[in-house]
Amino acid sequence: MNRQIPQKGFTLVELLVAVGIIGILATVSTVAIQNIRTKARDAKRIQDVRTLAAALDQYADSNATFVLEGCTQGVRTTQCVIPADFPLQNFTQIQDPLGTTACGRGVAIPCQFSIGSLTATTEYEICFGLERGDPSIGAAGLYRITPGRQILSSCSYQAQ
Repeated sequence: MNRQIPQKGFTLVELLVAVGIIGILATVSTVAIQNIRTKARDAKRIQDVRTLAAALDQYADSNATFVLEGCTQGVRTTQCVIPADFPLQNFTQIQDPLGTTACGRGVAIPCQFSIGSLTATTEYEICFGLERGDPSIGAAGLYRITPGRQILSSCSYQAQ
């Protein structure tokens, strides 16, 4: 009697197809997750610069100036010296999630938030970069926020 015992398990071809499908799914999900992370970093940047601008606007309303010691043209916002009556005491701790160099004309993104003045005491701009862009603002690139929290494209000054 030649009874054949049924084989249990998968063939090599079936295993290779399964591994291939898992590889494709892993690649697609990795790309999707990276896009989500980039969008989240851009959303955080926008919220952070709006917070910084709101604090500067509030300080300027109370003191007739936004000028902070150490906040010279084109330096990182982390270099500013915050007075005791400033409305946002963690101003210098709010930073770009990835940037290391100060933002300004000709600087690659990501870059660290930088601050500059448009006039001696009454106007400022905070430069920041977006990796992917935002539908309400525009494509990837450099932007600046000015008094009244208006966001405009590019920066007016060179980074220090």
